[in-house]
Amino acid sequence: MVSSVCSCRSPLALAEGRYNDAIQLFRQSDLAADNLPVNACSVCTLPYLARVADRAGWADSSRIYWERYVTEASMDRTRTDQWFLATAYRRLAALYSASGNTAIPVAYRRKLGELWKHADADLERM
Repeated sequence: MVSSVCSCRSPLALAEGRYNDAIQLFRQSDLAADNLPVNACSVCTLPYLARVADRAGWADSSRIYWERYVTEASMDRTRTDQWFLATAYRRLAALYSASGNTAIPVAYRRKLGELWKHADADLERM
């Protein structure tokens, strides 16, 4: 029950600009009443935490969450990568560029290009 309530309240807190609450609620949304993870997916909440950090202007935290998302092994990537991997690569390239790093953003842009190289022509313009 706790995870259901938190998963409903966390996007609201984000939309209202209550970033500390949003982070806490997104974390709690992955916990059952016994404080153990609701499921075995180790990467499922990371994109949401990264999104909160992005909106709050916490560049270092955002970079850490996105970096964990793209590097952590998980059997659930088939469920999450289709929604978040391209965004993760795009955000990591932008965050590293903003911090003055020149090599890492190129690597992430290259990975993003690899994801899109076989996309439909209509989608390539995005």
